[in-house]
Order: sequence, then C-alpha cells, then structure tokens
Amino acid sequence: MRLRTSLVSLALLMLPCAAGAQERLAALRSVHPHANGFVLESVSGQRLYVRSYGPAMLRLQWVRAGEAPFPDEHYEAIIARPEGRLAIREEPGRVLIETPGPSGVRLEVTRDPMRLAFHGHDGRLLLGERDGVGWSAGRIGLDFVADTAEHFLGWGQKTFGYMDRLDLRGTRIRRNYEEERIDRGVQGNLLVPFLISSKGYGLFLNSPFPNEASFGDRGEFGVTLDTNGFPARMDVVFLYGPTPAALLDRYTRLTGRPRLPPKWAFGLQLSDNDPPLPGHEPIDELWWKTMVTRHRAAGFPLDQMVYDNDWRAGGGGRVGSRFEFDRVKYPDPPEFRRWYMAQGLTLTLDLNLNNVKESWGWKPSYNIPVVPGCTYAFKDAFPDYSRPDVRRWLWRLFWKEALDPALHYPGDGLWLDESDEIQSSCVPDSTIVGNGRSWAETRNTYYFLNAEAVVNGWDSGIGEARRPYVWLRGGSAGGQRLAIHWTGDTYFDQRAYVGQIVSAQASGLAGYPYFNHDAGGFSDSEHPGPRDSVYINWGIAFASFAPIWRPHGYGLPRWPLNRDSAVQAAMMRYGHLRYQLMPYIYAAAHVAHDIGLPMARALALVYPSEADAWSHPRQYLWGDAMLVAPSPAIDGRDTLAEVWLPPAARWYYFWNDSVFAGGRVIRHPARFGELPVWVRAGAIIPRQEFALSTAWLSDRALTLDVYAGADGTFTLPEDDGVSERYRTRGELRRTRIAYRDGARSRLVIGAAAGSYAGASAARSWTIRLHGLAAAPATATLNGRRLDVLPAPPATKGTAGASWSVADRLLTITTLPLPVGRPLTLEVSRLSP
Repeated sequence: MRLRTSLVSLALLMLPCAAGAQERLAALRSVHPHANGFVLESVSGQRLYVRSYGPAMLRLQWVRAGEAPFPDEHYEAIIARPEGRLAIREEPGRVLIETPGPSGVRLEVTRDPMRLAFHGHDGRLLLGERDGVGWSAGRIGLDFVADTAEHFLGWGQKTFGYMDRLDLRGTRIRRNYEEERIDRGVQGNLLVPFLISSKGYGLFLNSPFPNEASFGDRGEFGVTLDTNGFPARMDVVFLYGPTPAALLDRYTRLTGRPRLPPKWAFGLQLSDNDPPLPGHEPIDELWWKTMVTRHRAAGFPLDQMVYDNDWRAGGGGRVGSRFEFDRVKYPDPPEFRRWYMAQGLTLTLDLNLNNVKESWGWKPSYNIPVVPGCTYAFKDAFPDYSRPDVRRWLWRLFWKEALDPALHYPGDGLWLDESDEIQSSCVPDSTIVGNGRSWAETRNTYYFLNAEAVVNGWDSGIGEARRPYVWLRGGSAGGQRLAIHWTGDTYFDQRAYVGQIVSAQASGLAGYPYFNHDAGGFSDSEHPGPRDSVYINWGIAFASFAPIWRPHGYGLPRWPLNRDSAVQAAMMRYGHLRYQLMPYIYAAAHVAHDIGLPMARALALVYPSEADAWSHPRQYLWGDAMLVAPSPAIDGRDTLAEVWLPPAARWYYFWNDSVFAGGRVIRHPARFGELPVWVRAGAIIPRQEFALSTAWLSDRALTLDVYAGADGTFTLPEDDGVSERYRTRGELRRTRIAYRDGARSRLVIGAAAGSYAGASAARSWTIRLHGLAAAPATATLNGRRLDVLPAPPATKGTAGASWSVADRLLTITTLPLPVGRPLTLEVSRLSP
C-alpha cells in the first residue's frame, strides 16, 4: 500500500473511538424544520440535518459549528431528490423522527448526548450509534454498536476482482482509488461505499474522500474519512428494505438505474490478440474478415469485435499510438463498417490513458498537475476530467475520429482502458485539480468523471438511436447509470478464477449488474495461457453464464479455431446454449435495469435468513431460476463440488433433469467441461432458435421450458435491442407467463402488452413441461383437447403434443398465433 500524508500510521487509522477523536456531538439544544426535514442543533453549535428521500430512506449530514452543509448537488453520485415529509415527536430524553408510509423508518435521537438509533416500521432496532460522529485532525468518523451476529454485503469490489468471500463480517476494508495494490498494481476495483446488512438496512456513504470501514473487526463497526484537512462532511443515507433485494432497488433509485447495454453486448465478444495470419503480419481488416468468416463457417456465434491497440494510427501499440484509424490497415473505414454490419456484428474501439497525449486536440494544460521529481513514464497523460473543457475534448475526440454518424466509421462501443493509472507519487492528495477541489476529494470519482465525459457526449450527440456501450477498468458510486466496468488484467490462476466468480456477484451488489472480465484470464509472462483446462472451465463454461462473455488476453489464442478440438467442442456447446437462452438472459438484464437486481445474484441477496447463503460465495443464482456452481478446479480434473441447494420443493440438474431436494448441502460431481447448473421447480425459461448473431435471433418462435413441482411466473421483455426508445418512448413489449402446479396444472401466456419497431405480430410456441411422473391423462390448449403422441411431430412447425417416457417430458407445439391474444395450456394428472 502506498504512503501518503493521510496514511500517518496504519495503527492509528482506526475508527474515531480508537483514534482519539477530539470532538463529539454534544447535547441537543433545539430542533427546527429545514427543507423537507429537520435540523437538530447541539449546545456546541454542531448540527445534524435529516431529510427524507422517500418512505424508506433518510439522508443525514453532520456539520461542526460554523460550517454549512454541502448542497445536494455537491457530489454527483446521488440523483434522487428529497421526497416526502418527515413526522416528528419530541419527548423527554429523546426526539423521534419518522419517514412517511407503512414501510417507513423511525429515527430516535437521544438528547444528552445526541446519539442515533434506527428502527424499522415494526419498531425493531436495526442500528444504533456507539460514540456517533467524531471529528479529529484530518479525519471524520462515524461508529455504531457492533453486533457479532450481523452479516454484511457490498462495499464495492476488490482490485482485479480477487475476492474469496462476500460476507464482510469481521473485516476491515480500505478500498480507494490507487490503493489495495495487488501483484501488478491496482486495477478494476469498484469504489462503492454501500453496504447491505442482514438486519434489513443499508448505508451509503456519500463522500468521495478516502475511507476505511470496519465490519466488526476488533469489535468495531463504522467508517472513517481521511479529509487531509480539506472541507468535508459526514453525509450518509440510511435505507430500509427490509429485504436485500429491496435495498438494491432503493440504492439504484438513489444513485441511478444501471444503464442497459444493447442486446449484442450479451453475445460472444472476441478480440484481436490472436496470432497474425500466416505470411501477413498486421492485425488489420483482412485479419478480421478472415477470422470472422472461418469462425462463422464453423458454426460458432459472434456479436462483438473488440479492438485492442492494433487498429490505431501511430504504430498500433499500447504506447505511442493515437485514437485514429490506421489508414494503411483500414484504407476505407466506411466499407469495413458496411461489411461487419452485414455480418450482424458490432465493434468496440479502445483508448489507453497514455494515448491521450498523442491524440487529436490534446493540450498539455489538460493534464492534472504533477509534483516535481515524478518519474512515471506517462505523467504527461493524466487528463483532468474534473474540468468540463477536458471532458468536452474527450468526447469531441471520439466524435471526430469515429462516432460521428456522418462518417459511417466503425465504432459501436468504447473501451476506456487504464483509467486507474494516476500515480500517487505524481499526484498527492494535496494536489488541487481543475474543479478547485483536492485530489483527495476527487480521486474516488475519477472513473465516474471519465465515464460521464463520454456518455453525456454520446447521449447528446448520438441520442436515442444507439445505446452507449462504454466500459472502464474501475467504477465509482453512481457510475452504473453511465457505463460498466471490468476487473482488469488478471492472471490465469485459481485465485483469479475464484475471484471472478465471487466478483460477478459483488459487482451486482455495488449496483453494477453487467459484470465484465477477461474470461479465462488476461496474461502471465511466466506461465503462458490459458491452458485448455482453464479456458474450457473458466473462459467458456463459467463465462458463458456470466453477464458479459468476453474471452480476451495475451498468451495462447482465444478464437476456438486456433485451439484444439476440445476447446472447439466446448465453445460450440456453450455458444449455442448462450444464444438459445438469450430471451432469459436479456430478461435478467432488463430486471437489473428496472430494479437493480443483478443478473448474477448472491445467494444471501435472495435467502438472507439462511446461514448457508452467507457461506457459499462460489455459487450464484443466474437470473431468477437457475443456480450456477462453477467447478472448484480449473486443472482439467473431475472433482466434487460442495453445493448448497436453497429451500425449494425440488431442483433439477440442468443437463439431465435429475431431481434434488432443496434446503441442503450436497457433494456433486463437477465433471471437467460441464458447468454444474440447477433449475428451480416452477421455473419458466424461454429459449430461441440458435443464430450466429443476436441480430439474427427470431422472435417469431419461442420455446418455454417449464419445470413442474411449484408455481412460477416469468415476464418476457422485448425491444429493438439497440436504441434507447424502450426507455425514452416506452417502445417495449412485455408478456407475462404464469404456471400453476398441481393435479391439474395450468400455463397461461398472457397477451403481449406494448410494442416496438420490428416486433412480430405472431409467434409459434413450443412448451416443454419437465418432471412429470407419468403421461398426462389430458392436455388442452385454449380449451381444445390435444392428442398426446409418443413422439414429437415429424414435420417442423406442426402443431401437436408428445410425451417422452425416457425424459419425462411433455412437449406442446403450436402454429403461429397472434401475440395479442392469451394462450392457456391445461394438463391433468400432473404429479405434484
């Protein structure tokens, strides 16, 4: 960890109770209305501002005598506005403040001294201060009474995603920009000081100053800000769920809903780091056309071409090149764009931080000031994104060289690499940057400012026609409404693999549900890779059940035709499955945008009252109905995996429909190359017919896999997959599907509500009902009795019903039917 003036001593860097705080809140003197809340003033002139942000959120800001509170717009993380009015009741010895509504929060403030306690709507104590807020030299702290039985989720994501646990109980975390150094540096961390408690509440620290938090370590629970002597405020939002899922909903209301990527982002993404073509050295448009043509001809899907360095003018290197097409490698960029669009493909362009000084329009004055004696090679490429003019310049660069629609140039996404490279040896916390604030106050927002420069420009320049797809090597609180992040240049080893499984969940808990990583690992100069076993189990199997599937890195090739037959078979298997499951995956992506619920969901997020949910971080729920428990090994061995099956009537093993009882831990064979996946009883999982690109997936036919044993529902969202019109104009179609289990089961596909450009007016359905004990006595479709045959119809597209004894599977097929009319399937004598 680096040394800075704010890190006087790790031994002293404690919460206020252990740091010799010089000032505490004194006794309460008065209470006055303020805006939509109240201000409570102590006899020493300190003040606590309390405001309502809805029925279950309280924002609290403490100031010392003579200080003014920071205005709402002082920081950009919070976009919600104050909402509702608080009720207050003054009693001897205490003041009670309540948010409106039946699910509200009650804040109890004792009079002497002023100390806070938060209660749920049922009166249950959720959280109470120990010594409360304290101010000392260069620090502000806030501490609470620690509960040894309490569990915690959240507080961002570790460098490189190297995490082995989700439960923060008993830990102390210092997670800030350019700290938490591991191996080759600090990359890919999420600086999101938001926690979720097992007691049903959440806390968001609305301050970008460097922080340290303790979650029961040494019996302490609280947070300390390092202010370096600059003006700072302890500004906290208390959220009440009571469920963890409700807390994520409230948090993403507070800081912004995650920006939904285009549908193609959920297809396979491959980059240009494989070897050149024989006898043809450059990685150029011929390389791409050749690789894509071979790949597609072999039957592999692909949606996104990821450009890493080679395309850029000035040599195409990581260093020294500039954001501009090399016109030798790409003599006719519009022609290349026409070609790849005809292939149903998209393309992301990258910019390394050091390239800014070589690129159009850069001025040395745009740089963050560096101290004399700084020896870092790229010290003159530290763009000061706190300045509006520098943010405008960055977007104009992208617009001029690629993204102006009038150019018809390649470019559908932007990869902002190395945003974590500002060095503390060159830019100490005392540096004043372009917004007039210290680097101490700014550095934890640097990822946000970088993303904001691009996405605000995209929204104003390109508009609703195309969704922004922007990704950075790191993220800040609130940045989920702009971009996604990825975890950085990981190794190929076991630690990195396990870390990505855990971080896929931690990312969602930080409000970033579209987890992105170098699938299979990035590089390791001492151990070239990834080996086949690593690539198959990690880069293909697990990664195909992660939000963004992007194998990328140096070493051995990632394109399947450059690997052996085992890799090719795995890529074919999981590639086809991923694209068939796209309706299910895209529905989970929409839910993440709508309410903040991640695509890869931590078990404790859904089952917080179950002890096993907190002790199994290496498995997760994929969407609402699938449980993924990646193999614990990546060395090619068959092994046994300890898997917790949450409470449910039954779980089906995805690959063969074997049935397992829920609410227990099992040891299950984890066979090399087979990702352990289960499906919950009552699940409704939609599929489409495979296509080589998401652009070519048809909405004219859908398959529903329905798993008997419990009731279930599913909502299918559909839009054009490209534009923002689902959000700006309501161009979105939703179809609600409900299954009722029992002796006479019933599946109702509701009438589709809404529409979008290009939506089909009719579709055929294939319904596959899994887990029946015996052939049904009767089956009716919209009241018409079906003859259940022992084999499926021989002619594709023919309506009918069939029963497979071996698979215990009932299959119903229909002809195309209007989507605006409901469809009801009833099956009798279904085994419960």
